[in-house]
Amino acid sequence: MKKQTIRIFIEAIAGIILSVSLNYILISFGYAHIQSNNLSTYTVRVLNLPIYKIIAHNNKTVGIPYNNNMALVGIVTSMILIIVIETITLIFEKRRSND
Repeated sequence: MKKQTIRIFIEAIAGIILSVSLNYILISFGYAHIQSNNLSTYTVRVLNLPIYKIIAHNNKTVGIPYNNNMALVGIVTSMILIIVIETITLIFEKRRSND
């Protein structure tokens, strides 16, 4: 396989891992927020897109994931990471060829 194809594949996997980490951190903050402020419901959002709803009822906290929105965040994160890294790589390759 070409180097660029392998690099794009790795960038896509890294974007998914980054997205999962981001979702995990935001959901953890959501649980902390609902417990510290004694709320009954809280919706975790990424750029105003709901990814997780937390409901507290009878001293029990339940979470409802919005899987489609989480997947969309993962796809967008991967695409952004691919575009950024490929642009940086292109710039560095052009600078090397000019030297």
